[in-house]
Amino acid sequence: MNSIGFTGTQTHLTCQQHTALQVALERAIFAGGENFHHGDCKGADAAAAKIAKELGLHVVGHPPDNPQKRAFFKSDDTWPEKPYRDRNADIVGCADWLIACPRGAEAKLPYSGTWMTVRMARKLKRPILIIWPDGRKEWENAG
Repeated sequence: MNSIGFTGTQTHLTCQQHTALQVALERAIFAGGENFHHGDCKGADAAAAKIAKELGLHVVGHPPDNPQKRAFFKSDDTWPEKPYRDRNADIVGCADWLIACPRGAEAKLPYSGTWMTVRMARKLKRPILIIWPDGRKEWENAG
């Protein structure tokens, strides 16, 4: 589990998500985590990348081709800009597991990029840690 992928809401993380994410990344580092792949969008991506960088992870940005949504976070490495679906596939493809910080339930937000990325990870049977807005953590495919 050396590479961690991240997907999250374009709105800000809740305080509870922020705290739970920091703890999850600290545990990931303890377990050998080295790389953190994020989508370089405003909101959760930028906040998560900042936490990962502060914790000493090697941060890799996968920016969207829409500059209005981009955070322009100073990652250690940055891939070329791509359409959302393609860059989300790259994040999942590079990651041994995925952390998702959604704004709400998939049934209510089926067309969100966060849930699209989670579905991609599910297809590849990647372990997924979902951190809900209330800070509750839920694992999928962690078997």
